[in-house]
Amino acid sequence: MSDVYFGSRPTIEISKYLLEKVQDYHNYLSNSGMLEQLRKSYKTFKGDSYIDNLQSGLKAYQTNHYANLIRHISIMTTSQRPAFQARAINSDFESQSKTILANGLLDYYIREKGLEDLFRNAVEQSLYLRESFLKVDWSPEKGEIVGIDPESTQPIKEGDLSFKLLTILEVVRDVNNYGKQEWYITVEKKNKFDLAKQYPELESRITSISSSNSKFKNYEATLNPTYIKQPNSDLINVYTFIHDKTTVLENGRMVVFLEDETVLFDGGLPYQKPYIFKITPSQLPESSFGSSPAMDLLPLQTALDSCYSTILTNMSAFGVQNIVSEKGAGLTVNQIGEGLNLIEIQKGFQPPQPLQLLQTSPEVYNFANSLIQNMENISGVNSVARGNAPASLSGAALALIQQQALSFNAGVQASYNQLLENVGTAIIELLQTFAYSPRIATIVGKNNKSYIKEFSNQDLMGINKVVVDSANALTKTQAGKVEIANNLLQTGLIKTPEQYIQVLTTGTIDPILESNQSQNLLIKDENEWLLEGKTVIAIMTDNHSEHVINHATVLNSPEARLQPQVIQNVLNHIQEHINLSKTQDPILAAMLKQQSFMQPPQGQVNPETMDIQNPITQQAEAVNLPQPAQSPL
Repeated sequence: MSDVYFGSRPTIEISKYLLEKVQDYHNYLSNSGMLEQLRKSYKTFKGDSYIDNLQSGLKAYQTNHYANLIRHISIMTTSQRPAFQARAINSDFESQSKTILANGLLDYYIREKGLEDLFRNAVEQSLYLRESFLKVDWSPEKGEIVGIDPESTQPIKEGDLSFKLLTILEVVRDVNNYGKQEWYITVEKKNKFDLAKQYPELESRITSISSSNSKFKNYEATLNPTYIKQPNSDLINVYTFIHDKTTVLENGRMVVFLEDETVLFDGGLPYQKPYIFKITPSQLPESSFGSSPAMDLLPLQTALDSCYSTILTNMSAFGVQNIVSEKGAGLTVNQIGEGLNLIEIQKGFQPPQPLQLLQTSPEVYNFANSLIQNMENISGVNSVARGNAPASLSGAALALIQQQALSFNAGVQASYNQLLENVGTAIIELLQTFAYSPRIATIVGKNNKSYIKEFSNQDLMGINKVVVDSANALTKTQAGKVEIANNLLQTGLIKTPEQYIQVLTTGTIDPILESNQSQNLLIKDENEWLLEGKTVIAIMTDNHSEHVINHATVLNSPEARLQPQVIQNVLNHIQEHINLSKTQDPILAAMLKQQSFMQPPQGQVNPETMDIQNPITQQAEAVNLPQPAQSPL
């Protein structure tokens, strides 16, 4: 016991206490039995559980339904690409304009920095290891060179974000804290020569550390007893202590240290909060650890392996038929082996007969099938979701059954969405904090158009949160998409046999909705331009009614109405659509399946469309634009 908080220890002794925390954490995992469960799950998922049956004398055989069910849950959870939406603190024109850049940057980091694969791996790992973590950092050594340090003559880089997927064994925390964790200690493998270059004053101490003398194994070596470590590796354990800003540590704390207690960095937390985010299918009550339905599948997979190993052992031992005959019958082995021979036996003896030992009890097969069904019931991944659909079920029934599988695993989906939002918010906050120098990113526009954008942290100020829009679970299943396509066929949105066949063969409905989606995306793009004070152009093929209705929403905020240029551009653009709708060819309107607003011939006045005095044009002309300031000279 001590009257000094461990996180407040001075630099000279802090690493010693932190390494003790790491050891205490690993001891807890081992003593609680959790580590043994994780080892068994790891071996089963990787397909190594057959070794247990091999050691018991059986012919080892594994049908890995365990890994298959986990991968199905993971695919169902991550099949839809996340749709990030940045939110601004204020709803003014400038703040709303910055959300456009933020959304593009989030998409850029997902595409270019491998985040999509990390998200998928995080979900899969959380299923067979109970939980998984994604750590977001700012790495000053990344990015383009922006200058030279005059003292060290080393290049100064602009820095960039880094992402690291960590397991339950690599994120040490307070196991007695059942709520929000105040501190973490992460363990990562890094090249010691890269570290020596980053910390030249500690070069000799860093390079002298040997990976073979490591106190703590990596997670693969911890979970897999047969893991073969590469000799003379340059990778060494690097520990990072991250403490949140609390009453005891008002500025937080970050300490980077090595196993020999060498401290590489010690200072206040440079971030707004610890950017270490957990994903877990469910949270254990009164515990700091998560849980997973996969843990309930482990004993069933073990029993299933035993059943199939028993069947294989029996077939291997008795698959080659044996012959039994009475002793003294005079039957020779050669006569049996050659076949198609006249076999003679002494009078009075019974003829030779095959010894039937191959047959396995039907109860073994029935029990194996029962285990598979129980695994599907417990995991919520039914046979339809696994591709074994009964031919008697309709498309609507198949879609409903598959949707039930998705709904059953809603806990994984909710944790996944929370992880996405946390990581997205961390990306924006880190760029706001550290992206001082202008940098360039390839931004994807709303209509999948890419362009190069230069930005800095000031361009993102005002963004405070990132949310993720979740898709309907039904649209994630092929059966659901086919059912939707049938409804679209009845409503007339599917117009050709080719479109319907494409849905049946590929399960995608995107081509059917392409025309409407492109029109909606165009309207959204134009609204963003109008919100930025830009001018857009209307053409005769536009759906003028839809454009007018949606463009009017740009002015549905007091902030937008305080921007004279925005008001004038929106009203002028709406007037363009009105003018074009009056002169649109009725044949073109019919082809586009739009309502015709063409004016009747001269002399035939239609009071409903007569434009006596256009209020929209009058209001646009009445807007007083701000005048440039007069020079005092």
